[in-house]
Amino acid sequence: MDEITAFGHGTLDLTLRGPSDTTVSVQVRVTTGPEETAAVVEVRPAATYKRPDAASCWAVARVVEERVAQALRAEAADAGAAR
Repeated sequence: MDEITAFGHGTLDLTLRGPSDTTVSVQVRVTTGPEETAAVVEVRPAATYKRPDAASCWAVARVVEERVAQALRAEAADAGAAR
């Protein structure tokens, strides 16, 4: 992770730097409802040059999606244990 650019109220924006000095912007939006929680993960190249291909962006999005899902499940389990 290179930098967190926004954090709070269901929003997380950050930049990730890859091994070849390629940087991607990641946006995670979390919406909670009375019975479910939804997370949307978007990944884009941060610069117009040295663009990662679509497969690279999908790979990053998939990893971030898995981590967000794990965090949300852990949070739900903690909230359920506290009741």
